[in-house]
Amino acid sequence: MVERFEKESYSMKPLFSREYVAMALSGDYRMGRSEVGIRRMHVVIEKMTIVGYLFLYPLAKLPIVGGLWEMICRSWGQNVFGFFIRSAYWKTKLKEMGTNVFFDYGVHIWAPRNVKIGSDVHIDHGVIIWGTDGFVKIGSRINIGCYSLIQGRGGVIIEDDCGISPHVAIYSSTHYQWFPDGRRMAASPMGREEQYILAKPVVIRHHSYIKYGSLVTHGQEGIVIGPYGFILPNSLVKDDVAPETMAGGNPAKYMRDWGERRNVARKSDNQLMSDGNDPHKRDDAICSIGT
Repeated sequence: MVERFEKESYSMKPLFSREYVAMALSGDYRMGRSEVGIRRMHVVIEKMTIVGYLFLYPLAKLPIVGGLWEMICRSWGQNVFGFFIRSAYWKTKLKEMGTNVFFDYGVHIWAPRNVKIGSDVHIDHGVIIWGTDGFVKIGSRINIGCYSLIQGRGGVIIEDDCGISPHVAIYSSTHYQWFPDGRRMAASPMGREEQYILAKPVVIRHHSYIKYGSLVTHGQEGIVIGPYGFILPNSLVKDDVAPETMAGGNPAKYMRDWGERRNVARKSDNQLMSDGNDPHKRDDAICSIGT
């Protein structure tokens, strides 16, 4: 699998959509709930973010100033200004970035010109995305939990509507201890001619969920986690995961059909709503979700 990124194109798309600005101002992130007066402000604020981005864009291209800006972005706190300057900075650096992308403080992206991110994405504190010698392509409506790592030397694609829990590691390349000719490899900091690195693609299909502390690695030929795949916490995934299945363990193995489990969860949610006043029935419904 080879991902070919086209030549850089300048985008005038706003950092945040009008709807998202209106919801943020009202403190209600449900669509269509903001007041009329606040809705009238979102156009002005949207234009202000565009002007601010245009002002900051050339600064990010200057080596020393850009480095200082990145340092400030990484350490600025969790507030409106911090989220804005981080989104503005990474929009100038990434190969492609959509709207409503939030970067928490402490996010590191190596070789950002090899990284694409869609829209409505939240990247939490301490996340590392490594695009060096490869690429990382992240879709839309995705949350990447804190202290997760995505290493894209062999290529990583995360499709739309996926969830990556905290402390998840996704590796698309590995240092091997032995060379194919039988020589033994030493530590990885040595020159590349002394390293044996196997790089293979990792593809996480849409609506998949990788839970806390799991490690996803490429195997011998690369791996694909199928649509609606569900990886249990603290699992080692080194083989393909079939669509709509739950896998877990070390190494991860098939646990059950996730499509049937999703239907059970929906029924249990309905039962929770209808039996909410009966504590015994409510406990039974909660237990049915966890089994």
